[in-house]
Amino acid sequence: MRTAILVTLLTLGASACSTTAAKSRHHVNTGPWIEPSVDFSRQIERHAARLPYLQKIDDFVQEIQWFAGAGEPAYSRLLELAGSEDTKTAGVALAALGTTGDARLVPYLESIPWPPKDERRLRYERARCHMKLGDWSHVDELIAGLADEDLYARSLCFKALRDITGETFDYHPKDPAEAREASLAQWRAWSEKVAGDEMQVEAVPAAAERTAQ
Repeated sequence: MRTAILVTLLTLGASACSTTAAKSRHHVNTGPWIEPSVDFSRQIERHAARLPYLQKIDDFVQEIQWFAGAGEPAYSRLLELAGSEDTKTAGVALAALGTTGDARLVPYLESIPWPPKDERRLRYERARCHMKLGDWSHVDELIAGLADEDLYARSLCFKALRDITGETFDYHPKDPAEAREASLAQWRAWSEKVAGDEMQVEAVPAAAERTAQ
């Protein structure tokens, strides 16, 4: 898990230059989560306040692990943070949500607007989060990232795809663009096949049914 987080952090670090307060783009319904105690709620807020100012990789890792380990009591706040205008904050929140592996989060994630097109690294992290939670409906975002000009972005997308699907199609992020083209074609063909496979989208309705009960 640490390696995956480090790749994510390097990618976010290359694009995140804002150190403003973690203002949220969108307020998310709290959902059926366990409510934090007053004391734990204060802890959550202290950790949330640190996110825009993180610089060291170890600090990013610690915050992601802390929020993921906090479990349900932190879900509502994490979902709010995932819609933050600050890219560091949103990236850490998405990484933590994906690390939980809790598919019930998917319908609530879907209520959060996607990052703008020019925040492509954050869009990759968002798609990665969905896939880690069992929702493959945004896999094309990661496959598009395999053609990104930035090596870190390509590495993040490839690692997410490889770890979750078990496929590689002989893709290597460091290869020149021409050498990657054949692998990209195979990834795109695979994506079209998966899009027609109902088994890959069962996790989302199942999660929605559980939250509705």
